[in-house]
Amino acid sequence: ASELKLANVRQLAVSTLLSDAARSARMCTCEGRSGLAATILVCSECGATSCSKCSGRPEHVFTGKEVHLESRLSPQAFQQQLKSALPMCIKMDGFTVSKLAPLKPFGVNPALWEAWLEAATGLEKCEFFFSTVSRSEQWSVEYTAALGRMELHLEGGLLQWTVWAKSPEAPGPVRDVLSRPIARMCLHAPTSGSDVTSLFQGDWKVCLPLDYNFEMTVEGVGSLVDTWESRLGLQGSFAAKKRWSSWRVSVPAAAAAMLDADVAGTYRLLDKCAGAMGALHKKDVGGGARGDRERSRPLYLFQDPTRCGKPEEDGFVFGHSFRRLAYRESRSTVASLCATWRPTEAKGKQQVPCRTLGKWCSVDLQCVTVRCEGATISAPTQPLDVELTKASCREATAVLQCRVPLEQGTQGWGSGEWTSIPLLRSKAKFESIAWFTERLRLPPATSEWTGVALDEAHAKEGGACVVCAPPLPELQFVAVGNKVEAREDVQQAGLYEQALKRRPPAFVVQQKLENSKWGSVRIAVNVASLVHRSLAALPADAMKAMEPARCAWRLVQHDDVKSALAPLTMGSNKKDKPHGQPPNFKQFPLRPEQQRSLGWMLQQEASMEMFHEEEVEEAVLESLQWRAEGK
Repeated sequence: ASELKLANVRQLAVSTLLSDAARSARMCTCEGRSGLAATILVCSECGATSCSKCSGRPEHVFTGKEVHLESRLSPQAFQQQLKSALPMCIKMDGFTVSKLAPLKPFGVNPALWEAWLEAATGLEKCEFFFSTVSRSEQWSVEYTAALGRMELHLEGGLLQWTVWAKSPEAPGPVRDVLSRPIARMCLHAPTSGSDVTSLFQGDWKVCLPLDYNFEMTVEGVGSLVDTWESRLGLQGSFAAKKRWSSWRVSVPAAAAAMLDADVAGTYRLLDKCAGAMGALHKKDVGGGARGDRERSRPLYLFQDPTRCGKPEEDGFVFGHSFRRLAYRESRSTVASLCATWRPTEAKGKQQVPCRTLGKWCSVDLQCVTVRCEGATISAPTQPLDVELTKASCREATAVLQCRVPLEQGTQGWGSGEWTSIPLLRSKAKFESIAWFTERLRLPPATSEWTGVALDEAHAKEGGACVVCAPPLPELQFVAVGNKVEAREDVQQAGLYEQALKRRPPAFVVQQKLENSKWGSVRIAVNVASLVHRSLAALPADAMKAMEPARCAWRLVQHDDVKSALAPLTMGSNKKDKPHGQPPNFKQFPLRPEQQRSLGWMLQQEASMEMFHEEEVEEAVLESLQWRAEGK
């Protein structure tokens, strides 16, 4: 056994990490979790992206700038790069009463403050373990702990850490406050000077549980344009509705000090871009907070629909991002307007009630790496010898075993016996142990094709195994009207489906609790089952009549990148030597091109060159992206 180093990280420049994150992030919904579109169009107004096939709804302003596939980065490659730069276990220092109690704002609800303070100080003792990496328009990493979670987001030249406390299930003010992040830290892409490599080198702020209500002045400027309802062609009172093309916003000095960004300015309507009810507005002069780094971030005014609720409760907000959120994602806003306010054609200045959710305040916090000592890993150093018999598929061959300390608790690890993890329902389980499985690497001894010894008695039977490769149902031809359709035998098809579900799995992952504080995980591959499946794909009669098949297996890293195959081309037979007319083809003699084809076919049949038929069966362990192959 060798040491499993969970605290080792690869030093990467923050600017490089942010640049690669932007090149590999999803730029169109059709790309999914791991795809890349050939050509990406970029909206010159809001910066939204879409591939050339999906563009048009919404319309946007796709003029000029394009992103081509050659300049993109594979999502799988960046995901591995990001994981190598992140520690598997971290903790926060500074969530103490002595540091947070002096920050108590004037006018805060005492009961709410005590609940928030209790939740925040509870994070001081927590260790956050790596859980998942997800790709959307941004890259997100989640760390989980017993009393909260941490998230890392990389988007638009900004690296941001957020810390969340666990909120109570019962609805109420405490749940509303704890549904927001407790703390955050932002790192921007360096513009000049030396680059930083630490992902935690930044200034932390905490979000105090104080909502501030004030009134801002909003005035319609520019020209009157059709509303979203009018552009859709709605009749009645909607037909002649208008709204201003721009809005001028001003904020009292006292309220500006409470805001996290400077929202005062003129917001221009981007009715062709992706905004609810076509009501996306962008601040003309960069929108950011106080400081040169923040001013470069755009600021938007838009309607932010809630996932559940009435339409009249969907108000307008100020924020740095207007993209559509996925499930479990939350939006960080600067301020929100009264839910009843809507862009109209009203003239003059309007006093609109506004609200900020929490007050951000600087605090001395540190995020440090936790060194998990004592973790070990065992793997074969030489190729594994596997013998293929009729019964060898009943057991899998272990290829790796690791042992880690369970400082975060032993919940979900069972007793002191080896228990199998159901791979079809294991997403949550593998997320809970990803903090050490992400550091597991394929044993080098299994990455090359390794021969499998085929038992002589089993070879005479053709290597068949009805358990691993159940026989296919027979086809029945049924007359349907004037047509004949091929259908599978219903009873045999049912038995076949049941047999497929009962066959030995290609991967077996087991766990065991040791001494109430250590956890062991071992991974095994059922080589025999994979080879049995590949043998079943070969002609059974030929397998019995010819020499025994040569079998092999390997375990490699899996990826979903499609191979670039050369286009299929049909060769010409104009230069082939024609064959004479067959003696019995008198009424319908062969044409010249058919004679050349016949000559070529006879030449192929007369050739003594051996033809090797190969069948490969594979299985993927999705949680680790390992692929086992048997042939």
